[in-house]
Amino acid sequence: DEHSQRPFIPWNLSDINVADEHPLVRVFLQLLSLSSSRFSFSELASYLEVPQIAANFSLEGSVQEELLSMLRESEVRWGIDAAHKATLDLPAIPQNTWEHGIDRLLAGYAMIDIDLWQGIAPMTGVGGGSAAALGRFCSLLETLKQWHLSLKQSRSALQWQEMLNAMLDTLFGASRDDDDRVQQIRDAIDDLASQAGEQTLSIELLQLCLEDALGTRTQHNRFFSGGVSICGMRPMRSLPFRMICILGLNDAAFPRTEQSQAFDAMSKHWQAGDPRKGDEDRYLLLETVLCAREKLYVSYTGRSLKDNSELQASVLLREFCDFLNAHYLLQDHEDQPIAKVLSHEYPMQAFSWRQFISNCATSHKQSYDPWWHRVAETLNARSQAQRLVAWPTMSIALPEEPIDQIELSRLVRFLQHPVKGFFNTRFGIYLGEDQESEDDENFSLGGLQTWQMHKALITAFLQNNVQQSEDLLSLYRAQGVLPHGALAESSFHTMRSQATGLLERLEAYEGLSTQSIALQIDCQIPNTEQVVTITGQVSNFYPGHGLLHYTPSSIKPKYILALWLEHLALCVVHPQAAALKSVLICKDDEVEFAALSAEDARFQLAEYLSLYLEGLTRPLPLFPLASYELGLGDDEGAIKKARSKWLSSEYSYAADEDDPYIELVYRHCANDPIEEQAHIDLAQRVYGPARQAQEAQ
Repeated sequence: DEHSQRPFIPWNLSDINVADEHPLVRVFLQLLSLSSSRFSFSELASYLEVPQIAANFSLEGSVQEELLSMLRESEVRWGIDAAHKATLDLPAIPQNTWEHGIDRLLAGYAMIDIDLWQGIAPMTGVGGGSAAALGRFCSLLETLKQWHLSLKQSRSALQWQEMLNAMLDTLFGASRDDDDRVQQIRDAIDDLASQAGEQTLSIELLQLCLEDALGTRTQHNRFFSGGVSICGMRPMRSLPFRMICILGLNDAAFPRTEQSQAFDAMSKHWQAGDPRKGDEDRYLLLETVLCAREKLYVSYTGRSLKDNSELQASVLLREFCDFLNAHYLLQDHEDQPIAKVLSHEYPMQAFSWRQFISNCATSHKQSYDPWWHRVAETLNARSQAQRLVAWPTMSIALPEEPIDQIELSRLVRFLQHPVKGFFNTRFGIYLGEDQESEDDENFSLGGLQTWQMHKALITAFLQNNVQQSEDLLSLYRAQGVLPHGALAESSFHTMRSQATGLLERLEAYEGLSTQSIALQIDCQIPNTEQVVTITGQVSNFYPGHGLLHYTPSSIKPKYILALWLEHLALCVVHPQAAALKSVLICKDDEVEFAALSAEDARFQLAEYLSLYLEGLTRPLPLFPLASYELGLGDDEGAIKKARSKWLSSEYSYAADEDDPYIELVYRHCANDPIEEQAHIDLAQRVYGPARQAQEAQ
């Protein structure tokens, strides 16, 4: 246990205001700005993260996560409704407002299998507990809208007191909070009411007064209460302490920069004796140094957190070091400046092994924390061990639950990226990509949005649904995924023109009906007696034509592998269907597979199931792009192509070495993984059969 191995150091805080002591007070000050709020998604999401508000509206834990996920999917960005946008001198467009998103969610609860209804695109999956949570959130939203209007009007201080107390009861609940922060807010409101009485206050003046009472007034006089006192540097604070630590003496932070106001006439005609922050901070440092009785510790951040470049210390600290070098020497170190001897460069992490190596100057370890010492030893031992191998070969046990069946779609996803599948399945680790701001509207179509629209357009084309194809523009407007105004139509028509070439190559399948074929395939894992059943179904089978996969993207190994596995399944359960052919049509290429015997197809599936079970015990060295190039062999040309897919460059859109899951495994490897025999063998096992079948056509 971490805390049982670490000594407790008593501490106390001083020079902090009420709002900084507890986030609830800062949230209340933010609520006072509702009258001018844009009602952005991030703002309302932050309200849900306040425990008192979440508990008052029963939106806690997993319920809150599910609700936020639904709201993100509804494409809410900001604004109550179109009228709210108009008050900000912006076009009155309902798209991406809260009214637009809530209408979509409520319509999804009331309707089933309807894409568009009176300009509203209902969302699926709203029902049961999620519907109840949506209702409670609507109650919170209506409450915030009510205070948005009420806070706009000027009132007397006494009226403000009554109204703000009611707002606290409505949002935070009437129950007493554990830290008594709500009562501190009520006391500040009561003090303001007793001072101003019947005087009329605008919302801006009210905010200023309460911000001064809760957000700027500091609490002092907590010194000598035992342990470590954490406070700010203040003038005329000549309090002696056995040890004083000054943190954050960076060049840009101390001394403070002078920011004169435009109306400050003194700054243009400075005279000797006028206050200046630089002189005040110089005296503050001197006063603090003189207060240290036994020890003085001064620190600053010496390396940038972004690129590890060197950062400068405060000019005052550098002057102090120059003074020490000019007037003092340390015994046994007469040949070195005293400031250099006394300076130490510490690593940024408490668990760095450098924290625990012996210090030659003091003959003591730099850190005494036994808990972090154990962590550092463990990490260092693992790091040294991992440097000896190119790719980790250690494995963990299979899950305790026996694996007797698996859906074909799950098998496909796992083999497309086994490293990702290992971390997702066994550890629940999901390394997401950076997301765009949740408050910004769409001004152009992103790659994923364009792909989804192309997919929907192709589906409508294949179904020969002309009306649906024409209604897609209205549907996307209702979903809130298109830019606003004239840009919406322009972006949509650009997207349609890009899909023209692919639609022409799919004309042979236009208007044909599809069939779904159910799967129940028993496969015995090679060299074992274990039998695993593949379940699921194969969709997009066209009777008389065969299996069709299509994508508006360029051809990628994952698309080929998905078609190959479904083709193998068809060969087992429906040989007559597989005898037709299986085709993948991409934006830039096509792939076709001929039929295999049911026995050969079952054997191939069993091999893939064996790799799946092995991939659950360790991250397999199989990469989404590079491995495909080695499916037919490891000659010089194949190695060169594979390395081009592995290495990132300014000309490549994506590379395997930049994949976050592969980076997580490969971060300690020194060898080139492309030419490792284990990788080549695995690439040929996974992609070799598909590439051989492809070459045979």
